[in-house]
Amino acid sequence: MTTITNYVQAASIEMALQALADNKMSGRFLAGGTSLMPILNLLRYQPGVTHTLIDIKHIEGLRTIELQADELVIGAAVTLSELTKHQLVLEHAPVLVRVAKVIGSREIRNRATLGGNLCSGDPRADLLLPTMALLARLQFVHMDDPNVMGMSEFLAQGNRARQHAILTHIYIPIAREVRWGYSRLAEKSMGRCNIAAMALVAGESGSLKEIGLVVGGEALWPQYFTGLHIGSGAKGSILTLAEKVVSEIAAGKVGWSDYRTATAVTVVYEALEELMNNEANA
Repeated sequence: MTTITNYVQAASIEMALQALADNKMSGRFLAGGTSLMPILNLLRYQPGVTHTLIDIKHIEGLRTIELQADELVIGAAVTLSELTKHQLVLEHAPVLVRVAKVIGSREIRNRATLGGNLCSGDPRADLLLPTMALLARLQFVHMDDPNVMGMSEFLAQGNRARQHAILTHIYIPIAREVRWGYSRLAEKSMGRCNIAAMALVAGESGSLKEIGLVVGGEALWPQYFTGLHIGSGAKGSILTLAEKVVSEIAAGKVGWSDYRTATAVTVVYEALEELMNNEANA
């Protein structure tokens, strides 16, 4: 049976990394635990498997939110509840607030962290979409030095990005004006998303020259489409673009059903439509 044999409350990043190095096969970082503990529960029947929990939520600096030059810097151990209430996030990254509010229950949001959601290894993790859409960068600290990477590189590296490292901060560029639209479909209330889409454009209002669109969900790591265009804003143009994007995603995917295509088109359409409405009202 899987057992938790050791618990380390790290007082610093160096202490957390040393504890991980001392427990290479069993060390697991613990912040909120809302993603980690269900995984450990599923593994409980594996004989002889042990785990060392390395608690990082008390490390100074991992619970801060601040402005540095032209970036919003969020500590990886900031909870989703803290994220939704902080004035700097509300002002400079309201789309993060919008998405964080749909994750789980209030009790879950009080414990779940931004870093834990991003590093859960699950493509359904809701905060992957806004961080990718906002061109966020992630800082991982290894025993030797820090490494900062964009979301695309992070997703491409998968587990290698997190191996022997700790995610410390998320850097989000501050845009002067950002309009966005978001839509999400989940089978269960407060459940993880089946499909979600976020459309975003930065710059002065009244000009939709290029739209960025991120689509992700179950068995679908987020994909970022850039340079998209919508005609005069007619619903037919939005639908055409939604169908085009989804057809590119579905091409060559095994088991991608007509039902999933239809739901994906609907979700992408709703995100684009909200963006257009926000643009019109800007």
